[in-house]
Amino acid sequence: MNISCSLVCVTPQSPCSQASNSLNGEYEPNREGSAGTPCVIWPETRVRDKDGVFQEGCVNGRFDLSSIVWLVNGKNLSTLSDWKDKYEIITDGNENRGSIKIKRNVAPSEEFVLSFGAKFEDWRTGTIMDVRSDDIVLNTTDKGDNKTSCSIDTPNINYDPLDDRLLKYEYMVANGLMSAGNRASYIDGKAYERTVNIVFLVGDVKQNMLPSGITMQLLYKGGTSALTANSETSPEVLSIAYPSIILDLRLIDVKEYEVRFLRNGKIINRDYISVVRKMRPVLEAFPNRGADIVIGQQMYFNDGTVLLNDKAVDYPELYYFIQWYTQAREYNASSGTYVWRDAVKRQVGINMQCEVNSLGIGKTKNDSYFGVFFDVTEDEACQLLADESGDNLCDESGVLLID
Repeated sequence: MNISCSLVCVTPQSPCSQASNSLNGEYEPNREGSAGTPCVIWPETRVRDKDGVFQEGCVNGRFDLSSIVWLVNGKNLSTLSDWKDKYEIITDGNENRGSIKIKRNVAPSEEFVLSFGAKFEDWRTGTIMDVRSDDIVLNTTDKGDNKTSCSIDTPNINYDPLDDRLLKYEYMVANGLMSAGNRASYIDGKAYERTVNIVFLVGDVKQNMLPSGITMQLLYKGGTSALTANSETSPEVLSIAYPSIILDLRLIDVKEYEVRFLRNGKIINRDYISVVRKMRPVLEAFPNRGADIVIGQQMYFNDGTVLLNDKAVDYPELYYFIQWYTQAREYNASSGTYVWRDAVKRQVGINMQCEVNSLGIGKTKNDSYFGVFFDVTEDEACQLLADESGDNLCDESGVLLID
């Protein structure tokens, strides 16, 4: 036996969708009161018996009355206090059995998904058959409001620290390489401090301030909780205040955000921001000096160069983790070959130095060779600085510190 159940609005004069005017509180059509026009939804249930024994067609009249249930947003309608005395279920013993008369107006901020269930007996076998309907939606459009929309000026942000003038400026000031200047002049479309501009329209008119009753939220895409700026849970968000959101891209590897606009707790518009950190690959990296030691030399010094497309990177230690190594080579007299010893870790950074007597080389021609090199690894996105107990650290002004 095949069973189908479809919800059908049978009152054209009172459909599932209403219109309202928030300016005067009127509904069209009005379902409430003695003069109201209820919306009637019929759970049209039909069966088809491939054996041709059970009578085919509508079986609503066979429903067990105690089994009839209507759900609103997944909850039993009979348990919802705001629906009390606002509906009626038809129990006639004909094809209308199970239909619901809705005598409730739906506010523009509400949306109700209705579904139906019931049981009837297959008299051939005594089996109780379950009926489950599809969904139907009750909603309302507010004619008192103009259409609203929103947009974001930079929905897709690709951040490359190598192009960040602000990052370089602050590094140079912090290390005494230049005096502090006008920080704001280094903030551009490639800086880590990124302002995302939001446009909210009512009709075709851009709003410099949000209209009364409308609020803006920022969430992680797929999340349910609004983010708070300068918090431990979302430290990369510096500001959330229409018409802009300010992000600290140093703290982001890959993240997606949702910008929401709400009226009376209901989402009316949304858009998305995507941030990806992606650095250009290193073309070549090499020490600037060889492994030459002169007689009497006590210390060995070196520094390195990191190239991108044949252009050297200024202050590469700002963007990369650079690990230096030296490796001594000794002569094996029995085999007549040179053998490399294990590499020895040295400094981290673009410069290195060590005592000559720590290189592991001898003083003769055959045992005075060594190699020097360094590994370059892109720095990952920053994170909050924490102490040994895992507690996040702040400066004297209460600002969270990052590493």
